[in-house]
Amino acid sequence: MRAPPLRFGLVAAWVGASNAWACAVCGAGQQPDDNVFLVMSVVISLVPLAMMGAIGYWVFRSARRAQLTPPAKSQGDNAPERV
Repeated sequence: MRAPPLRFGLVAAWVGASNAWACAVCGAGQQPDDNVFLVMSVVISLVPLAMMGAIGYWVFRSARRAQLTPPAKSQGDNAPERV
């Protein structure tokens, strides 16, 4: 008989709960350093801004490339262009 996914998830959460009490910034029971909090605050603030800037640059570059590229002719269009 298969165990329901909910039961498996609850057991996994209970077994892994001791790791949830760890602090990624403070270290293993050491005195917290104010510089670490400042640096992480700057990183957390700048990463989303950098991502939005990268997406904006990609959209700008794609639009400019589409504007500079001439439209492709279809295969069946053999008629001469009008000048």
